[in-house]
Amino acid sequence: MSQLRKDIVTGDWVTISTKRAKRPNEFDSKEKSNCPFCKENIHMTPKDIFSSSTYGIRVVPNKYPAFHDDQPYAYDDFFNVGVSYGFHEVVIDTEKHDQKMFSFDNEHLATVLNVIKMRVEELEKKENIAYVQVFKNSGVGSGASLKHSHWQIIAMPMVSLKQQIILDNLNQYQKEKNSCLICDSIKKEISEKVRIIAENDNFVAYTPFASKFTYEIKISPKEHVCNFKYLEYVHLKDLASILALMLKGLEQLKKDMPYNICFFNGVKDVGHFELQIIPRLGNFAGFELGTGCYINSVYPETAAENLRNIIGGIIS
Repeated sequence: MSQLRKDIVTGDWVTISTKRAKRPNEFDSKEKSNCPFCKENIHMTPKDIFSSSTYGIRVVPNKYPAFHDDQPYAYDDFFNVGVSYGFHEVVIDTEKHDQKMFSFDNEHLATVLNVIKMRVEELEKKENIAYVQVFKNSGVGSGASLKHSHWQIIAMPMVSLKQQIILDNLNQYQKEKNSCLICDSIKKEISEKVRIIAENDNFVAYTPFASKFTYEIKISPKEHVCNFKYLEYVHLKDLASILALMLKGLEQLKKDMPYNICFFNGVKDVGHFELQIIPRLGNFAGFELGTGCYINSVYPETAAENLRNIIGGIIS
């Protein structure tokens, strides 16, 4: 049985799940392994939750979950420990083993995002689920254990400390200014255009003012949208377009650059949806791990300018 523990000093949550250690690692193998996400190896994954013949998109339960839906929900307030109840799913976004997401056509990527949206909607309805995290690990150094392109979705019984701090800050700003902090930040970024990389009708991509990571990118809806699940298909097509453009830019910056994508959602209509792309151009060192502060070797303004030059200027 896995456990969910809370550090009473820092407020951080830790999931202890021994099943995760049993994951196959294709990057460590000297020989090409049988990929469980390829269509000829469908017998190697749990039964599909969702599947489509279009682009070979499938959703399956994670075989090595960090959170388990077969465990009863339980939590002990005194010891800050509970069972890691929840849901852990994998979204296989292509049937082609070596296809990179930046090469998906717009309809393909929009369809993937729509499938993720459907799963977020469904998982948020589950009893005792407080937050649904969507993320993608791509390449060596990103935390991925398999090369075949895929996403992961984890539905958790708690809101993480990081998410709670973001929500508290947004809530406090809303009370003081009667406005959304992220909406106001995006308006300022668009007006200044210094850190803007690209924009379209519904989304803007930019390097955050206080970027923690080298060439970190955020993609945000221009209009206030609390949760990814509220996006219509026309929004998903614009999101797919600008996301693919950013990934193509990073690929030209450095071939096969590993990266993570993280979704940030609001909770109970508090918050503003954003998507974060984190290129893995370096590892955390003692300073970051010891202090929680970050050292970034490239100004975000320089990163934005370099990416604009790669993609051919601000594309709107």
